[in-house]
Amino acid sequence: GTVPPSWAGANIARAVARIKPIAEIHRDYLVFVLQESSIQTYFTSATRTLAQPTLNVSLIERTPIPVPPLAEQKRIVAKVEELMALVDKLEVQLAASRDAGAKLIEAVVAAIAAAA
Repeated sequence: GTVPPSWAGANIARAVARIKPIAEIHRDYLVFVLQESSIQTYFTSATRTLAQPTLNVSLIERTPIPVPPLAEQKRIVAKVEELMALVDKLEVQLAASRDAGAKLIEAVVAAIAAAA
């Protein structure tokens, strides 16, 4: 996740790492790349598993990150955000459709029960 600039200087827990991208990497682009499934698989395969799995900061530092030009990173971020907004809208529509379907089934069952 990302934090607002107002948190500058805040303390973080031992199990949390602060990643500050260099100027050539857009912050939101880096967040999307680190959440991508192949990167998550890389982290999972390299994570030491004890009682609490631990992702070593040096592993994060060695993670291969594709770095297109900054303008392309911004375009990617805008497109991902656009697509995520569409996914959110579709999820709301799907939930409404499921609700309407459940109500329809209830009405049909009630009609059948009343006719019997």
